Amino acid sequence: MKNVRGHRAWMALLAVLAGLAAAPAPAVRPAGRPPEKPAEKPAEKPAEKPDWVKGVLDERVAGLEREIASRMLARGQTPPGQIAELEMEIDLRIIARWMLDKAAEAKAEANAPAGPSVEVQACAWLRADQVLAAGGMVEEMLRKQGDKPLSKQQTEGMVQLHRASFALRELSTVRQLDEASKNVAYALLNVSTEPVDARAVVMMRPRPMAFTAGRGGEDSGARVQRSAAQLAAEASAMPVSAALRGELLSLASQVSATAEDRGGEREAATLRQVLGDAVEVAKGLGSNTAVSPKTRGTIEAQLAEGLALYADPRTRAAGQSRIDALGQYKDVLTRMGRLKLTAEQRQQLGPAFAWAEENAEQGGKVLAAIERYVSWSARCDALPRPEAANLPGNLKRAYEDVYKAFASRRGDFQAAAGQLGGGMLGSSVDELEASAEDLRRLGEALEALARMPQTLETLGAFKPRPFGALEQRVAKAAVAAASKEKGSGKSDAGKLLKDVTDLAKAAERMAQLSTGDVPEEIARTYGGGQLGMIEGKWRAVVGEMATQLAGGGELDRKRLGRLEAVGGMIDAVRDAAGVEQSTKRIPALWPWVDWAANVEQVQGVMTPYRDALAGAVSGFLAEADEPIAKWARLRRRYGPVMRFVTRSAGYAEQCAKLPGGWLGSVSRLLTPMERQAFETERAGGFLIVAWSKYQAGGDVAAAELAAKATARRLARDADLGGEFKDEDEEKPAAPASAPATRRAKAPARGN
Repeated sequence: MKNVRGHRAWMALLAVLAGLAAAPAPAVRPAGRPPEKPAEKPAEKPAEKPDWVKGVLDERVAGLEREIASRMLARGQTPPGQIAELEMEIDLRIIARWMLDKAAEAKAEANAPAGPSVEVQACAWLRADQVLAAGGMVEEMLRKQGDKPLSKQQTEGMVQLHRASFALRELSTVRQLDEASKNVAYALLNVSTEPVDARAVVMMRPRPMAFTAGRGGEDSGARVQRSAAQLAAEASAMPVSAALRGELLSLASQVSATAEDRGGEREAATLRQVLGDAVEVAKGLGSNTAVSPKTRGTIEAQLAEGLALYADPRTRAAGQSRIDALGQYKDVLTRMGRLKLTAEQRQQLGPAFAWAEENAEQGGKVLAAIERYVSWSARCDALPRPEAANLPGNLKRAYEDVYKAFASRRGDFQAAAGQLGGGMLGSSVDELEASAEDLRRLGEALEALARMPQTLETLGAFKPRPFGALEQRVAKAAVAAASKEKGSGKSDAGKLLKDVTDLAKAAERMAQLSTGDVPEEIARTYGGGQLGMIEGKWRAVVGEMATQLAGGGELDRKRLGRLEAVGGMIDAVRDAAGVEQSTKRIPALWPWVDWAANVEQVQGVMTPYRDALAGAVSGFLAEADEPIAKWARLRRRYGPVMRFVTRSAGYAEQCAKLPGGWLGSVSRLLTPMERQAFETERAGGFLIVAWSKYQAGGDVAAAELAAKATARRLARDADLGGEFKDEDEEKPAAPASAPATRRAKAPARGN
């Protein structure tokens, strides 16, 4: 009976395939991946970093090719009744191989994958998994079917799958992967023995949720995305040229229309970002902020041109180039916004901001000087006035003198800012920087004097020797810092006051730290089992450094740096406890169509960070700098990764409610990925998988590339990290934009 069933099923399959054989044979690349075109010797290029993403895809392709070959070799030994099932297994693997093989050819920047290439590669990885998982379920169904003959519908499904495996062509978009997955799903539904009601199929992804990464900084959790309607309302009321206002309103309408189109969410978000940036620039122009009358018209015209070109997909690159050429002005506005200036300060510093915008090469120095001025002005304004300061006699007199000196130098800075670039009678950038530096020096002395009684009380608890010597040094330094005489004595006095204050602040911070609430397992794995030894060590270090200062020595800034790093280490151990809890929820993400990494892979990529943090704790106890520096570098890299894991795990509850089994597998294949939410999750999960494979395989160089690239890609998501840069790759900052392309001339590009 089984042979009859096999002959009938396979003859039906061959009858259909005979039609395919009569047609011109499709160009199918054989296993082994030889080039499709005649080999042409490429031009010699400088050595490049290996494409580690392609390497992971190629490795999986090779594994599938072995599986395909083993099944092809088994054809001769397979009973006729099982040939159809064997060919289906081959077809499924050929389709999965095609997805991975073609995605491997998509060019991605090896050190920082982003954009369409990594999206295609991530989706190909996910789709190949989903095809094989669903196919495996159907293979199991057929094994359970036993000797029962294949139905006509099952045979048709196998034919569909076989035909699809011969129709594979080039692959460059996520849409093609979606289409191929949908075809596989329909074919497998025909072959399966478990019918699925079309009404039961669901989208296999959770609803996006708001997420706050919990990073420090004034902008944390405070990003508010304005709608197109809100941006349009702002633009309507701006006192800018009619041409610029019209382009802003036109782009706002385009954002709204694109958002309503099915699948247009990503494009709408990109357009909204450009519109938001343009509105901020226009707002600055409308209020004549940091711009002189003679250049305002030029900037308005260039921005209007750029928006007009950007709105048309055919000239978008040219428009983006014109908008980007206004980067110096946008940078000035951004930095002004961070300063939160009062109206009076805007008026006082307006000429300096305008000068900085027009002189890109020196503008950065001017902006930095203004930032120091504003920062120290705010800090010293928050201190008590001399008459209200609760200080002993000698310190009170010194405080009053430094307070008056600071007020005088603040006036000097304001005058220099107002006369910047005014010819022979004006001020120079060097004078402005010198004035800002004086404000910093005086401000540090003023802050140190204001809290000196608390500082001496804090350090006195560590019994510095000889007794009373530290107080005497501080009293002499206070008098010298307030002196009107110039010389190195004032600098030395200010340095001592700052050293004593910094040590006391570090001791106060350390006294607030506690590791008692850290779970024992986390303390062992991330703290190397040595967290309990930290308190005794830091108290000994503070006592030694206080004695060094009392005896006339200088503060050892390296030791202080190690001391200050301890707080970060303990915070990091606590963060790790949260990540470990999140990692335990990763298995619940399995139904999610956009998620690729399993719990072992996530834990695997965390290993270097875990070891580095434990090493940093040991480094502090041994007073060794390198382990602490190594952990600090990795902490910057792992920040986006840890926030990504935590955010993704937050969807575990929703994912647990998605269907599993055969319905879940079919629903995943039918859930589209093109232009859908969770692009970061698709890319991040896939990159973690790739990273973990190199990590587990001991390929240190490739794992390092993968780690940096993963952090960079995740940091593109504003919730996860913003701008990311490894310390060993930092380069000197270039001017915001070159003078030749700033605005006077449109970029030399076609329309």
